[in-house]
Amino acid sequence: MSDTLVRLVHIVGKENLVEKPDYSSSSAGFSAAGSSLSPDFLVVPKNSDQVQQIVALANELSLPLIPVSSSAPHNTGGAKPQTPGTIVMDLSGMKKILKINRRHKLALIEPGVTWEELANALKEQGLRITSPLLPKKGKSVIASLVDREPLLSPKYQWNMTEPLRSLEIIFGSGEKIYSGMGAHRGEDDAAWEDGTIPVTNAGPHQFDFMKMVTASQGTMGIVTWASVKVEPLEVEKKAVFVESKSFDEMSDFLYKVVKYRFGDEVCVFNRKALSAILALDGTQLTEIESKLSPWTALVNIKWGALRAKEKIAAQYADITDIAQASGLVPVHTVAGIPAAAVISRIVSLEGKNLWKEKAAGLAKEIFFLSTMDRIPGQLKTAAEVADTYSYPFSDCPIYIQPLHQGVAVHCQIVLPISADQVDSVELKELYNTMSRSLESAGAFYSRPYGIWADIVYEKNTQHTNLTMKMKNIFDPGHIMNPGKLCF
Repeated sequence: MSDTLVRLVHIVGKENLVEKPDYSSSSAGFSAAGSSLSPDFLVVPKNSDQVQQIVALANELSLPLIPVSSSAPHNTGGAKPQTPGTIVMDLSGMKKILKINRRHKLALIEPGVTWEELANALKEQGLRITSPLLPKKGKSVIASLVDREPLLSPKYQWNMTEPLRSLEIIFGSGEKIYSGMGAHRGEDDAAWEDGTIPVTNAGPHQFDFMKMVTASQGTMGIVTWASVKVEPLEVEKKAVFVESKSFDEMSDFLYKVVKYRFGDEVCVFNRKALSAILALDGTQLTEIESKLSPWTALVNIKWGALRAKEKIAAQYADITDIAQASGLVPVHTVAGIPAAAVISRIVSLEGKNLWKEKAAGLAKEIFFLSTMDRIPGQLKTAAEVADTYSYPFSDCPIYIQPLHQGVAVHCQIVLPISADQVDSVELKELYNTMSRSLESAGAFYSRPYGIWADIVYEKNTQHTNLTMKMKNIFDPGHIMNPGKLCF
């Protein structure tokens, strides 16, 4: 056995290590030439001490290290090896839910905890957590939140990292640092009574370590523990659906609904995306799509405290008034499917509804942040680029998600491709041209995978230089996921 293998076995045990693993990773966009590398090792640590030891070994031997905590396949490109000799560190075995506290609305979790697992544990305590749209089976809560995946509810988003609070971070240097009040892990009941709990995310002092790792694709450090904000489980709920012929018609309605913090889940789909979410299998797609309007918005009202019926009735009346003032009419069913069934399919955490696969089969994605008023023009820009390449943009599922109480909007465009287009030069040109054209139209790639990293960093030399300085401080050996972002 090689010296590296022997030493990794000594840290995690033979049963928690795979040499030359069958590793599945792909990219949201088109991969660079020569980027089809596989890792040399996959290791599964069981605690943060083992993580630190692996980081120390990687530094000593100058081995690239990629942290993952969700189950394969990894589809965005952040976990794709770019350098030979890579070690993939799989944190999915760290699955403890250390504490759930209703009074302080906090849960303490490790990176292997999935959305479904956390939701089930919270439900037993009369709590819930805001989730992203239909996370895949085995999707890590911490991985989603650290990557700033969009969540369905803008109401509880006080910043773009909600509901993260405090983190335990092991940086590429091997140092363990707690963000916010993370040093007060609060696993003991006495600590919670004293108020020494990890309820804040910024700090310690004037430096916010959380910002070092969010959307960094594992290039700075590894999150091995987090406290997350949770909410009371609803006792009453009611959904409002609004249909329109264009997103432009919908924007005024959405602005007002989010402004007044009405509803919990608030999201918008074009008919291609929504039909894929609602269809139980591929055979229902065409039938459901034919019954849908071009665009459908959902506002799902929930309340888990006192006078729930009265609160929901008042909000429902106000939302209906806003829709009518915007020239829109709320509907009670969608494609003939009752509201309760529609909601259950949109907010499901079972990981069985693979809507993008149903809608597009093979596909590439473009997702970015924008504002509500810019979205119509940006969709028009994307359609014009598609027309230039004779690509049918009308076939693209589109999902739009208000964020941060309406301050920003996530726009996700799914581009269906055939099997022979996976490595197509023309499709790659289309993707790159569309990405750059959207950026020129105001799109911001806050999660800069692939070509988006070039777009983001090449236009801001000062920020890029500062990022490199921080990398040299927190990952001096440049072992953490080399080749990503501006590294």
